[in-house]
Amino acid sequence: MSRLSVMLNEQDSLGWSPLHYASRSGQISSLASLLRLGASVRTKDNRNESPLHFAAKYGRYNTVRHLVESSNGFLILNECNDEGKTALHIASEEGHTRVVQLLISKGALLHRDHQGRTPLHLAAAGGHMQTLAAILAVHAHTLDQTDKDGNTPLHSAVRANKPEVVSQLLSLNCKLLENNANCKPIDCAIQYRLSEAALALVTHPRGPSEVVGTSSKVNGCVCMALIRTLPKVFQAVLDQAIKKAEVKDTSKNFFVRYSFYPLQLNEDQLQWERTKHKDPKFRPQPLYACNAMVESGRVDLLMHPLTQTFLEMKWQAYGKYIHLSNLFVYLVFLSLVTVFAVKVLGNNSAVSASINATSRYDLSNDTDNWDRFVYEVYETTGWMYCMGVAIMVFACLGIVKEILQLYHHGLKYLTEAINVVEWTLYLTSICMVLPVFLGTGWRAQQFNSAALAVFTAWFTLLLYFQRFDRIGIYIVMFLEILNTLLKVLLVFSVLIVAFGLAFYILMSHGGHLSFSNVPMSMMRTFSMMLGEVDFLTVFIYPFFHESVKDYQLLFPRTTFALLLVFMILMPILLMNLLIGLAVGDIESVKKNAQLKRIAMQVELHTELENKLPEVLIKLVNKTEVLVYPNSQCSKGLFHHLLSAFSFVCPINEKRGIADLESLEGGGSEDYLWEQLEGQHRRLRDISSVLDQQTKLLRLIMQKMEIRSEADECDEGVSLEDIVQVRHVNKKFSPPSASSRRALVTRKD
Repeated sequence: MSRLSVMLNEQDSLGWSPLHYASRSGQISSLASLLRLGASVRTKDNRNESPLHFAAKYGRYNTVRHLVESSNGFLILNECNDEGKTALHIASEEGHTRVVQLLISKGALLHRDHQGRTPLHLAAAGGHMQTLAAILAVHAHTLDQTDKDGNTPLHSAVRANKPEVVSQLLSLNCKLLENNANCKPIDCAIQYRLSEAALALVTHPRGPSEVVGTSSKVNGCVCMALIRTLPKVFQAVLDQAIKKAEVKDTSKNFFVRYSFYPLQLNEDQLQWERTKHKDPKFRPQPLYACNAMVESGRVDLLMHPLTQTFLEMKWQAYGKYIHLSNLFVYLVFLSLVTVFAVKVLGNNSAVSASINATSRYDLSNDTDNWDRFVYEVYETTGWMYCMGVAIMVFACLGIVKEILQLYHHGLKYLTEAINVVEWTLYLTSICMVLPVFLGTGWRAQQFNSAALAVFTAWFTLLLYFQRFDRIGIYIVMFLEILNTLLKVLLVFSVLIVAFGLAFYILMSHGGHLSFSNVPMSMMRTFSMMLGEVDFLTVFIYPFFHESVKDYQLLFPRTTFALLLVFMILMPILLMNLLIGLAVGDIESVKKNAQLKRIAMQVELHTELENKLPEVLIKLVNKTEVLVYPNSQCSKGLFHHLLSAFSFVCPINEKRGIADLESLEGGGSEDYLWEQLEGQHRRLRDISSVLDQQTKLLRLIMQKMEIRSEADECDEGVSLEDIVQVRHVNKKFSPPSASSRRALVTRKD
């Protein structure tokens, strides 16, 4: 009898006894025979696992029942393996719901493993929703229990990226606690870039108030972190903030609600920021979410209907009044500069009776003659003096504004070319009107300054329109292409210098004025690059000595050879390259232009809110906007005046239905995911129905006392599936030498 007992409990190299093998494979008859013959259920393998652990791991319901109902079954019900896991832990981790229910009904306790995790933690990490529900149906108090790291089951579900379990736990009103690392569940999703889990958190009905509208010690404002790391998830947050009324789309009472909670700090977030900075009067950066989108280059988020409506709300509240006022003031300054330059310094001057113009300009070798071109003024009219004073005041105020911007922006100010243009405008405007106050004549400096002032004034007007909606995109695209052109010309300026010097050496001795000195030769070469070669006058007539102006071509062979190379490289090759760069990359240019244009709008509103008092901002600010697309309300005079400038004003009234259609129609990817999720749910339901039918057939067969080979095997994971899983795990491992030889033999 002792020898039989030894054989029944004998263990192999892994520590497995015959009862381990029977429990693992679900052989119920063999298990029953082994138990009847006295096999010990307390035998442990090398990992300190009993046969009950094996049966729980592979979902052997009847095997678990036999083991637990055996004479010593109560002794192994709550025994732990080397990781501190009981059979209930393992069954919960693998998602065997019936086994979990059986173990709980037999008195299994919810112990913690060595990491402090409960069976609920493991079920949540495995994504087993039915198992989760089975545990909570008996032990609801474990919903918010934490492990040694402070992680709740919600933390485990998020870190395992199980969105369905996340939604289920949130629907059960679980708490969104911080773990020992001060990470909330949304922080874990952001840290590990788990978009599915994060999406489940933010789109749940509790998401807007308890997830999106909160701040954490790790990431600060949740919206800012989502914009930087998970923009697609934040796009879903923006989508969720747009709701339509529960009425027909054609009804006059139909409206679309735009809620701006993702783009604005609430009171709790504001207090958290003030506590963080230890300043009760701390004022965060205006439009913090939009500025984060600009810094991260999130064009899709900036172009989202909610963001556009938010910026439009800012524009309608205060932006249009301030910016249009600035535009009106600048137009006055532009008119003064233009009229003064044209009427006073133009050739057909309107004040010629008051001005005695004496031109003493001579093209001689004496360079001082440049200063001898003078308009001597004997009398300054009243309107000239008034215009001069106005231009001087505008220019001085502009210089003060530029100095303040330099102080505020620092080195960033020096990197923007628009500031150079504005400094040139103000300084040349002052230089232009100085003779009005000094009583001197208008010399060459004033004429040069007037030309530059007029040019920069009108060019600045063009730059003003960048911030407007309808035409701003084209101006920004123009500047983008200009930037690319200047970079390419800077590289290929070497060729212009090369050809310019070569033509100067070959043609300067032939009487050609356009090549008489090096700078003139460079300018002539650049104009030839644009196609203005003037082949007959410059090259052919001097070659045959038929030139009217006695031009000569002293080195014809070298000149014609160099001209041929120039025609191939510059007008043909380089110009086509420039056209290709400008046209071929138009999509990326347009995308960058969209980002820059909206960035200018965001910067405009940010600067205005920094300068305006906080009381006024709170007065005009809105947390939501209702748009009635089907209503026909009467519009005031001011609205009609703005409509007259609709080509520059970013006013878009036809919102609502179009935005919803863009959200619904543009979500083809979301539609595909919804269909896949639906298929997954249907497959899960079919699997559940098949399990129920299998159980029913077994009960019918037992009632009719019909025995089959299936009765010998328990339910759960089949051995073939176990072997297949192991094969898949080894699929990408390096092949052994024997397998490589077998593969070669098979190929032969």
